[in-house]
Amino acid sequence: DVRGVLYAYLGGEAVGPATLDLLFGDVNPSGKLAESFPKRLEDNPSYLYYFGDEQNRTEYREGVFVGYRYYDKKNIDVLFPFGYGLSYTTFDWEVTDMSFEEGENLSWTAEEDAEFTVTVNVTNTGDVAGKEVVEVYMTAPYIEGEIEKAHVSLVGFAKTDLIEPGDSDEVTVTFNGYDFASYDYSDANGNDFRGYELDAGEYVVKVMRNSHEVADSRSFTLSEGVEYAQD
Repeated sequence: DVRGVLYAYLGGEAVGPATLDLLFGDVNPSGKLAESFPKRLEDNPSYLYYFGDEQNRTEYREGVFVGYRYYDKKNIDVLFPFGYGLSYTTFDWEVTDMSFEEGENLSWTAEEDAEFTVTVNVTNTGDVAGKEVVEVYMTAPYIEGEIEKAHVSLVGFAKTDLIEPGDSDEVTVTFNGYDFASYDYSDANGNDFRGYELDAGEYVVKVMRNSHEVADSRSFTLSEGVEYAQD
């Protein structure tokens, strides 16, 4: 029956007055979680691989699946996902522009990297002034048995200015093709390259309220793979 939790540790010497301002509503919170909250201790990867009676070392088996990527891969239902945060007001989002069209074929090189923008109009639909954070994630094409990739990866975010009830603010999130890259340490896709790279295929850019909740999305096709940095 708990309606909200104020997460305020490591706040420094001003954490006391700041906490009171938030609890009494003098300030509207706008922070987002930088980690996922599992429901059970047993769901945390460190629970499985931290040393105990039968072993004397910690095993790191997560690979690229760290944090929210681990819970997504295991399809674990978490209590609060990465990027989640409550406010004393509510917001409507409208994606007004993306720098590419749905299904568009794109190509670029490591030397002349692509730049992407996503513009979102945020309207305060409640009765308290507040700020909102727009998060943009990406889903890359995955080929079974080749480069390991997370289901979604954060590529950018932006916070609005203070929005009065009924008013709107527009924010633009900017990111590059390199932000989509995966690290291939073993030449898993057999192209004689070890380093950061992109596979050809369909990429989906997702405007999300947190790592689980999609507000809007648009896909494009990368016609040729891109190799960014040799190992």
